[in-house]
Amino acid sequence: MTSTIKYITFDCHNPLLLAEFWSAVLEYETENWPVIDGATSKPRDGGVPHIAFIKVPEAKTAKNRLHLDIQPVDGAMESEVERLVELGATRIDVFNEPSETWTVMNDPEGNEFCVLKPRFAES
Repeated sequence: MTSTIKYITFDCHNPLLLAEFWSAVLEYETENWPVIDGATSKPRDGGVPHIAFIKVPEAKTAKNRLHLDIQPVDGAMESEVERLVELGATRIDVFNEPSETWTVMNDPEGNEFCVLKPRFAES
């Protein structure tokens, strides 16, 4: 028997704001869950995982122990970073390692994520 990841869940203050942000980032659709004060971003094709956001009263106090790494499907890393800033993300730092280049960003509530340079798309 095996399992699959159905939801990657983030605690937050504004679930709908984050679900709408991540839906725009990933071209997912947003579903509001008002009964439990949450929302989700889910693939339009019905696939998984969904990214769930649940309202909690406490503020984020430290670096996330888990974060998302995303990679542009087409286009350059810098173009994608600029698009994400327009959507409400904040650019934090850029790392250039021999095997990988990535930009660290924060979503609108300060959750860290990384944008990876597409392989073979940039020199």
